[in-house]
Amino acid sequence: ELLTVNDELQAKSRELERAMADIQNIVESSTSPLLVVERDLRIRRFVKSVDCVIPVDTVHVGDLITALPWRVDIPNLRGLLSEVIQNGTPRNSILSVGDQHFAMQVTPYRGVGQEIEGAVLWFSDVSELATTRNDLERSERYLSTVVDNVVDGIMIIDERGWVQTVNPAVERIFGYPAADLVGRPMDIVVPEEHRRQHQGYIDRYLTSGERRVIGRTRQLT
Repeated sequence: ELLTVNDELQAKSRELERAMADIQNIVESSTSPLLVVERDLRIRRFVKSVDCVIPVDTVHVGDLITALPWRVDIPNLRGLLSEVIQNGTPRNSILSVGDQHFAMQVTPYRGVGQEIEGAVLWFSDVSELATTRNDLERSERYLSTVVDNVVDGIMIIDERGWVQTVNPAVERIFGYPAADLVGRPMDIVVPEEHRRQHQGYIDRYLTSGERRVIGRTRQLT
């Protein structure tokens, strides 16, 4: 009976070793940079792909994470990690190094009993997304400059006919400040004889594509 128990323990031990090896292989092959730190902020585990944010040859298990030569600036890293470990609330931020941008997520690391034993730092390269966002912001600024300086009045409305934005020319043409137009029905600038039909024109266009006033010129004054 003792031999049987011993055999079972050895089998369980081998199974655990295989499981740990599988986990280690999965972690090592991960292309997503991550570090795990203990409650004392010393490194418990890391993957080689962290080299994008910190020279991997300077990272060793047991190192104090706040003493490492980071490639990116992480304001108040000690306070950030301590807050996540104490409160269990994940934190997110965007980090930059040159033309590269990384989304950093810090989550609590929980042990077998779900108690917080440290924190996990995840990094995702969002450089392409950041570049696209910057390009979009530049395009929006350019478009805004053009719209603000044309002599024609431009008014953008939603499907209800409510004003979303106007350019300065609209203010000059109708004599209303933008604050009095935005967030209100555009009927305020539509002559009385057309107001009843106007929303019907919009509804018809949205449901059938039929144009009555959409895409056409109408004298308002």
